Amino acid sequence: MDWLAYANDNKNDQALEMLNKSAVVFEKNDFQGKEFNLGFFYNQLGRVYMQLSDYTKAEKYINKALTVAENLSIVDLKISAYYYMGEILFHQKKWDAAESYYIKRLALEKK
Repeated sequence: MDWLAYANDNKNDQALEMLNKSAVVFEKNDFQGKEFNLGFFYNQLGRVYMQLSDYTKAEKYINKALTVAENLSIVDLKISAYYYMGEILFHQKKWDAAESYYIKRLALEKK
């Protein structure tokens, strides 16, 4: 079973364990498209930490994903990361901040 299957089955601890093992491989090796793939990887790490209610780590990884999305102009990654950041802030009852990320997501989706 891979990390995504664990995450989709709400087995977030197992998903996180597999993602953290993968992080070591991702970050230590150079390969074509590394930064692009890391952006989506960070986004998923943020998602799993959010599901575990570890909002500090979730924000950290979503911000890393947003940095990659900005640097490489990856619209799909930006849309997803804005959504997850909105969710993270919503769960922390930071309503205005959450709303701003939802609005950013919707604006990108309309383009």
